Amino acid sequence: MKRVQEQCFRIYRSTKILLLLMGITILYILAGKFGLSFAFDNPSASPIWAPTGIAIAAVIIFGKRVLPAIFLGAFLVNLTTAGTIFTSLSIAVGNTLEAALAAYLINRFAEGVSAFSRIANIFKFTLFILIATTISANIGVLTLVLANLASWDTFFSVWLTWWLGDVGGGLIVAPFILVWWIHPKLPIHIMHGLHFLLCLLGFYLVTEIIFQGIIPYPYLYIPLAIWVAFWFGRRGATTTTVIIALITITYTLSDKGPFIQDTLNASLVQLQIFLTTFSLSALIFSILILELRRGEKMIASHEQRFKTLIEKSSDAIFLVDATSKILYAGPSVKRLLGYEPSELEGTTGFNLVAPEDKKMTIRVLAEIVLKPGGAQTVEARLIRKDKRIIWVEATGTNLLLDSTINAVIVNFHDITEKKLSHDQMLTEKMEDEAMLTSIGEGILATDEAGKITMINQAACDNLGWHEKELIGKSVIETIPMVDDAGKRIPSEERPLTKVLTLKKKIVRSHGTNYMRKDGSVFPVHITINPITLDELTVGTIEVFYDITKEKEIDKAKSEFVSVASHQLRTPLATINWYLEELLRKGNNLDEKQKKYFNEVYLASKRMIALVNSLLNVSRIELGTFIVEPKPTDLGKLIDQIMKDLTSQTDKKNITIQKTYQPNLPLFSVDPKLFTIIMQNLLSNALKYSKIEGTIDVKIFYNNNEFLLSVSDNGYGIPKKQQDKIFTKLFRADNARTVAPEGSGLGLYIVKQIVNATGGKIWFTSTENKGTLFSVAFPIAGMQQKKGEKLLR
Repeated sequence: MKRVQEQCFRIYRSTKILLLLMGITILYILAGKFGLSFAFDNPSASPIWAPTGIAIAAVIIFGKRVLPAIFLGAFLVNLTTAGTIFTSLSIAVGNTLEAALAAYLINRFAEGVSAFSRIANIFKFTLFILIATTISANIGVLTLVLANLASWDTFFSVWLTWWLGDVGGGLIVAPFILVWWIHPKLPIHIMHGLHFLLCLLGFYLVTEIIFQGIIPYPYLYIPLAIWVAFWFGRRGATTTTVIIALITITYTLSDKGPFIQDTLNASLVQLQIFLTTFSLSALIFSILILELRRGEKMIASHEQRFKTLIEKSSDAIFLVDATSKILYAGPSVKRLLGYEPSELEGTTGFNLVAPEDKKMTIRVLAEIVLKPGGAQTVEARLIRKDKRIIWVEATGTNLLLDSTINAVIVNFHDITEKKLSHDQMLTEKMEDEAMLTSIGEGILATDEAGKITMINQAACDNLGWHEKELIGKSVIETIPMVDDAGKRIPSEERPLTKVLTLKKKIVRSHGTNYMRKDGSVFPVHITINPITLDELTVGTIEVFYDITKEKEIDKAKSEFVSVASHQLRTPLATINWYLEELLRKGNNLDEKQKKYFNEVYLASKRMIALVNSLLNVSRIELGTFIVEPKPTDLGKLIDQIMKDLTSQTDKKNITIQKTYQPNLPLFSVDPKLFTIIMQNLLSNALKYSKIEGTIDVKIFYNNNEFLLSVSDNGYGIPKKQQDKIFTKLFRADNARTVAPEGSGLGLYIVKQIVNATGGKIWFTSTENKGTLFSVAFPIAGMQQKKGEKLLR
């Protein structure tokens, strides 16, 4: 079905093109036969060669596809009138090339069918016709001479006759066809009909006056052409030209009128000059009138738009003169000021301005008046009719030199709520700034790139910078952060970088020190939160404070604990020695006494373990403990530690499974410190395992690190308390229930030892299912550290 439709469309299109070509050919033949018959009857005359205008108009309208029709028409006209096949073909080629060149130039440079919409295009059209018609004249006359139908002696006169005829067709017939082609509809109006009748009467009267010799001046037609052009535009102008051409040619051929010369050819040359001039004048008049009407419509349109804009604008609008006298008030004035527009027109605009702003508005109006076309915007207070004062934003534009307005346009709108909100925001901002200034902690905010957008005075005081020196600067580049050893912390390890990357809050108080502008360093406790907007991190807010005093107190406390613990160890050791002697030699003790002495002995041992732990903690926090690594067989060392815990494993019937990577090399560790790590991990696993539980101990290594893990299937660590498991003196709720006697120092000590020796420790745990602790050290082993005391 679709193919049938396409075939039908192609047939219809082909038929339509064929009919077009046939129509143009027939029209060309009819016009050509009439023109050639006239030429042969008057061989020295130069008539208006209508086919030339038809051909040029056809190619402009329909394009080059009609050139075959023009060629065929020209060939048949010449062949059936006079001449041979050769002369007919040659003249047909000249006529076709003439139409093709004229149409190309007009379409390319003079807007084609719209050539008669601008005056400049009319002159281009005329020039292109004068140029193109020389082709047909050159080829045609040369053909006639070569075919012995004309002589070389008459070449110029024949050529001039031919050329003038084609020019007449191009400048009179072609414009008539083109204008009516793009404007085919006639205006239907009673005034148009009346003027049409008056024009016919005018043609008759002017023709009689000119050709009866009353006033033999053909340019009397010009006022009539202006009249026609005014009422009927370009169609009237081209039609008038054709009508006048028919009238004047008829009278001139009858040997009447102002164009009569010694010869008919000279008479027609004079007529041709007149008709060409008249045609161009009539067209130019019509286009001038068209442009005037366009200008009037544009002005009327602008005026209507301006009026509509004023009447429908939500802004209130005044037109004032240079003294602020109100010439016009828009309808919106009533809504904003409570006045009817008529109440304000003729009054002075400054009377509406609050006294506080009157001087300022007078100055601004003076500045606007002195600058034609200039504009200014101000905020001012106006007094409403009900005496209420409102804030407005007003823009004045100087159009005093614009003849259509001749005033200063003042448009304004109510910004009272905006102004009050702004004032309130300023007040709140001042309050916020005062609050931030009074806060003792340093506060700074950054954007998503880590650049400072806000910083309070406390932060500036702590860092030794002025606010203006830090705003817009990168925190990481401007405020260095160092660890406790004085080593600068890399940007990727900075808490700020991690917050921007991970989008999570970070709190840090250990090993974090800020460097002041003068290079001095102070320890800080920092809390950094991401600022999130629609799930996108747009910045951070950091709160920090100097913890120098806290660290000094902690150091003093650690020193006190160290001294106190050291002093406690001597009497405890003495007590423990005497108890051991009593139990060993106490044969005279009964069972009850032995039981009591055993309880005291166990309590003494727990006390010594606690004192040792306190000593270790104080030495760790003071940084005075020694790390002395040496090559160690980890498998044997761990086996020995587990052997020392045999009594505990037997008591709960716990199975320990060992998985050691084959061929373990010696590993550089401090045996005492590694023993403390393993004793704590294993004793915890035993303590918090269920009866008949299982503990797995694994050792692996690769090219980068040694890995050690201890896992159990015991009570596990509650999820909500896992983040505190390495905190000093902390014990989970279920741990205190299972083993009340624990100190909460073991894992803290393990964590500090691992960190201090270059390792890392982590864990995974599920409550009531068990816990897995993992420890990793670089393949090079523990880092050596000089100190004063050994951990026990």
